[in-house]
Amino acid sequence: MITRLHIENFKSLVDFRMPAAEAESLAPFTVLVGLNGSGTDLTVLSANLAGNEGREA
Repeated sequence: MITRLHIENFKSLVDFRMPAAEAESLAPFTVLVGLNGSGTDLTVLSANLAGNEGREA
């Protein structure tokens, strides 16, 4: 289970942390909500890329 996500310099996300506080962690079920162009798709894409790192296609 992913408990934290930190993205640096990926497309428009310069320094993105989820959750913002270091002492907190993501819940087992987390929903991303945002306006068009706010980075929600990039957040999911970067988590997917990180999860697939090192796996063969």
